[in-house]
Amino acid sequence: MDGNKAAALDQDEVHVCIASLDRAEAEVSFFAGLLAEDETQRAKRFYFPKDRDRFIVGRGLLRTILSSYLEVGPDEICFTYGTHGKPSLEQKERQLGIDFNLAHSGGWGIYAVTKDRPVGIDVEFIQHDFPGDSVAEHFFSAREVASLRSLPNDMQTAAFFRCWARKEAFIKALGLGLSCPLGDFDVPLTPWEPPRLLRVQWAPEEVSRWVMADIDRVPDCAAAVVVAGTTCRLVLSEWNGTVAPV
Repeated sequence: MDGNKAAALDQDEVHVCIASLDRAEAEVSFFAGLLAEDETQRAKRFYFPKDRDRFIVGRGLLRTILSSYLEVGPDEICFTYGTHGKPSLEQKERQLGIDFNLAHSGGWGIYAVTKDRPVGIDVEFIQHDFPGDSVAEHFFSAREVASLRSLPNDMQTAAFFRCWARKEAFIKALGLGLSCPLGDFDVPLTPWEPPRLLRVQWAPEEVSRWVMADIDRVPDCAAAVVVAGTTCRLVLSEWNGTVAPV
């Protein structure tokens, strides 16, 4: 990346970067030096060192990725947060039209960057002993629960996490977090149905305002991205390099 030139990002693209958050000690220290004071304080509240280090790497990588689009140093980026906690850039940097979202699970971080298009992304580590059926009863729509139970038992766990990732990505794109009842909209969850919104109870027109796509390159995880618009050209990459001497 040329330090004097911003990374190219077309309006019809969604750039998605996948990264392991388990890094060498030197890299954790490097990323810690990029964080703002509020992020440093959040990191200190983690009880387990592994969780603390993953948070540090996750936020440091977010800053590093965004800096390539904003032409500013990673430690210079300032975030603001919506009512339900969704991060965004402060006004002076938001004027460049960059939107983003991030998620992490099971030691993996995933980042989406768009231009002038709200975006949400989610990743869920597939836990094979997770009581998906009973959780679905409380959080999924009746249609989704019926679809889940129609599958063979050996397909239900992956389908549950596939559904959860798609639903989380949508409410994150909206900026509503879990204040939005997950049962008030439907997504498909079988492996043969393409990802999309099927129904949005509170605003039926929303179905045609968003594009959904699965991301299949995160090991042992289900992941999805949702972006405003009618098309979605995914540009996938993986963070494989190091940023500090090890």
